[in-house]
Amino acid sequence: MNNQGKTPQQYKDSTRFAWYGVVGMIIILILASLLTGCTGVYYLTDAEYSDVRESHASLTYHNNSIYCGWSNAYYYYYDTPHYYLWYYY
Repeated sequence: MNNQGKTPQQYKDSTRFAWYGVVGMIIILILASLLTGCTGVYYLTDAEYSDVRESHASLTYHNNSIYCGWSNAYYYYYDTPHYYLWYYY
């Protein structure tokens, strides 16, 4: 076998260090996949969705204008209409 000008000991060391690198990368990939954490996805049931809608259905007024709540297909926060709930932004 052609060792590209290396002595047998140098060739042996090179192959050993190459395998160390491969094993190290595999260990890093395993750790990275295990330590990412579980974010998961949470889906609301129909009952929970109704509760959320009802909690935002009440209106709060300030100086005769809507301060917070749901009215006319908009969510109002600080007297400004929004398409989505406050935590969407």
